[in-house]
Amino acid sequence: MGGRDGLGADRGAGRAHGESRRGVHIGGGQKATLEEGGRRHSGDGAPNYHPNSFSGPVEDIKAKETSFKVTGDVDRYNSADDDNFTQAGIFYREVLNEEEKSRLVSNIVHHVIDAKDFIQERAVKNFSQADPDYGRRIKEGLAKLKKERAKM
Repeated sequence: MGGRDGLGADRGAGRAHGESRRGVHIGGGQKATLEEGGRRHSGDGAPNYHPNSFSGPVEDIKAKETSFKVTGDVDRYNSADDDNFTQAGIFYREVLNEEEKSRLVSNIVHHVIDAKDFIQERAVKNFSQADPDYGRRIKEGLAKLKKERAKM
């Protein structure tokens, strides 16, 4: 069954300006695609977000911001010192049961396993800051999966 124009329901309705079915145009002729798992990267495989661990893209401090009219108070918020771990730790300890924790850890392990080692170590450190058991289980899961893959 087609949409209003008879061309199909998912023809493009609801997509953001500049977004195609397989990705988002990011300028300079590049196109960021959504790969399996929802990871965004440019056409050359490099991440297209900042900050990242692979030297690009970087913030251009000379770039001018778009102006727009507002009413009321407007200010900037520096999120650099936000607490990114307490809420995740409470969720892990107090909301999830053991089966849910195991599924969550397995899901994370299987998504992080193909990342470079230093990214895996950073992930383990971050999850450990939320809860030591959380980080330990992810670290052990990564080690176990690496060992299994080495046998193949």
